[in-house]
Amino acid sequence: MKKETPRLYPTWTAPASFRLHKGNFSSDGVILVTIMRSHSADSRLIFEVAEEPKAELLHLAESITAAELWIVREGYRNVRLEIVGTEHGERAGRAELAA
Repeated sequence: MKKETPRLYPTWTAPASFRLHKGNFSSDGVILVTIMRSHSADSRLIFEVAEEPKAELLHLAESITAAELWIVREGYRNVRLEIVGTEHGERAGRAELAA
């Protein structure tokens, strides 16, 4: 979900809106197309949460420092960092931290 503030144009004003992620089309684990749908904030439609979203892996970093630099560079807030690996303590690939 993404919120948009009203946008002013020379001849009209776009109202505040929000965008919902409807789904992805992928092939061999690679997302090819992402489907989004925008709705005006003053829409008469009624929305309810069908299920809580799952955490999404955004980045694998080789160290905590690299992860922190990536977070600052990309401008993410409310990021959850997690050490990843197998049950036997081996790291996924050579990554140490997931964001």
